[in-house]
Amino acid sequence: MQWQQRLWRVLTQPSGSQWLVCGLLLLLMTWLELGGDTMRLQLRYEAPLVDNGEWYRLLTGHFVHLGINHLVLNLAGIVLFFYLFIKTISVVEIMLTVLVYALAISLALHASGSIYWYVGFSGVLYGLFVYGVIRDPKATLAAKWLMVILIIAKVLYDLLLGGDPTLAEFTGGSVISQAHLYGIVMALTHSAMCWLYGHKINSKNNTHKGYSHD
Repeated sequence: MQWQQRLWRVLTQPSGSQWLVCGLLLLLMTWLELGGDTMRLQLRYEAPLVDNGEWYRLLTGHFVHLGINHLVLNLAGIVLFFYLFIKTISVVEIMLTVLVYALAISLALHASGSIYWYVGFSGVLYGLFVYGVIRDPKATLAAKWLMVILIIAKVLYDLLLGGDPTLAEFTGGSVISQAHLYGIVMALTHSAMCWLYGHKINSKNNTHKGYSHD
C-alpha cells in the first residue's frame, strides 16, 4: 500500500509532477498539429456534426489549432500557466479542470448557436489563468481582484470591438472571444464552489471544536 499512497500524494499535492502533465499537453497538441488539415477537420468542434452525434468534438476541438502560429501561442500560454501556478494546483485538479472547462465551453458555444466551428485551447487557458490567480496563496486579495478585472476587461473589449485584427492575421483566423468569456465564467464558478466547500468544512470544524470537552 505504500506505493499507492505515494502515488496518490504525488497526484493530489502540488509538486513537480505537474510538469509531466504540461509536457503531455504540449506533445499531444504538437502531434495533432502534425496531422494537418485532416486531423483538424476530424477533431474540430463543428455544430452540425455534434448535432449528428459526434459528441467527441465538444472536447477534441480544444486540442487542435488553426496552424503552427496558433499552436505556438497556446503552448506558450500553457507553459506560462504551469510556471506561475505549479505549486498551487494538484495534478488531478489540473487534469479535471482542463477537461471540465473544455467541455463546458463547447456546450456553451453550442447552446448559443452563434459558432459554426471552433478550434483552440485559448478559452480553457483564460479559465485556467483566472482560476490560478484566485487560488494563488501568495497574491493579496486586492491583487487577485485587479488581475481578474483586467482579464475580464480585455475579453469584454474583444467582444465589443471584434478582437485584435493583427492577432487574427497571425493565427490565421478570427478570435472567438465568446470562448474566452465562457472560460472565465467557468473559473469564477469553480472558484466560488471551492470557497463555499472550504467555508462549509471550516464551519463544521469550528462547530466540533465548540462541543469538545477536556
